[in-house]
Amino acid sequence: MFKKMLALTTITAFVTMAVGCTGAPDLNQQWGKSVKTAKDLQIIKPEAERTKIQPPEMDGQSAGHAVESYRQSFKQMTAE
Repeated sequence: MFKKMLALTTITAFVTMAVGCTGAPDLNQQWGKSVKTAKDLQIIKPEAERTKIQPPEMDGQSAGHAVESYRQSFKQMTAE
């Protein structure tokens, strides 16, 4: 029984070493792809950096109302 267990353990160890030494996958091929994909999905208009047109400005009072409306929407959600 002991010899069978030793033989099985030895064979398992050699197979594990052989498989482990086959080499790792080439991770450099995919390096940074997820970051680039996430960045590309967040860009609505990629050509915007080449134009000199500025977006319309919002005055302080309108911005304040927008922020207050945003905050109130959360208060309404918690009240329900």
